[in-house]
Amino acid sequence: MKQSLNHKVGLGLRFTHFDSILNNKPQTPWFEVITDDFLNEGPHHKKLLKLRQSTPIAFHSIGLNIGGVDPFNKDYLAKFKQLYKVYEPAWISDHLCWSAHNGNYHHDLLPIPKTMEALNSTCARIQYLQDYFGLNLAIENITSYIDYKNETFTEIEFLKAIIKRTGCKLLLDISNVIINYKNRGQDPEDYFSEFPISEVIQVHLSGGTFDENTFIDSHSESVNIFDIEILKKLITKGLKASYMIERDANLPSFATLENERQQITEAISDIL
Repeated sequence: MKQSLNHKVGLGLRFTHFDSILNNKPQTPWFEVITDDFLNEGPHHKKLLKLRQSTPIAFHSIGLNIGGVDPFNKDYLAKFKQLYKVYEPAWISDHLCWSAHNGNYHHDLLPIPKTMEALNSTCARIQYLQDYFGLNLAIENITSYIDYKNETFTEIEFLKAIIKRTGCKLLLDISNVIINYKNRGQDPEDYFSEFPISEVIQVHLSGGTFDENTFIDSHSESVNIFDIEILKKLITKGLKASYMIERDANLPSFATLENERQQITEAISDIL
């Protein structure tokens, strides 16, 4: 049965922590599950079923290739849809990017050129996926270390046009925005002032690193206090979403991560 995530702070589910979560039954109100980790059968499926009996989840994908031009992989989608039927996540999200070409997948989430041609293609692909799954997808903004020349739209204009055409929802990655703007020497407040927060259903917070004058979206550190302050400002401006810590590298113990989650919960509790 689908369950509400209730606008609370959750965590990304990682295999390293699976047994600790099941054995200790922490207070974590919900988990984001990387769908691609469950495309193949294994003991982790039984563990997720056990977790799912008591805890809501959302699905997060890295392989839908929303901004690509290849035909969708029908085998991938069929496995994905079966997982959706079994685990009934609150929603499905993926990135506003392209991640495969000519049948070859890579390990980067690459930005879509913000042109009319790309807008038409991306909207058609989002609509296809929404019809296939029977729900509105949540689309995430990504980090981008390059800028295309001769783009027709700004990122915000591109997002708003996609929402208008498809009715999709948004996954706002606050850390991605801050990294993009710090790398360009710009003020991220400019982005958030125009962002359509009414369409956001989920928020990512993560910790990055600094390497050779570039901020890297590494998901390897605790969430930056500046990211939390931005979140608090957005909540006071009307943001109503479910929030989570996204940690993929340099993983601490689950207890440490859960403690960080509780600290963020306390930081925003007085304005929720």
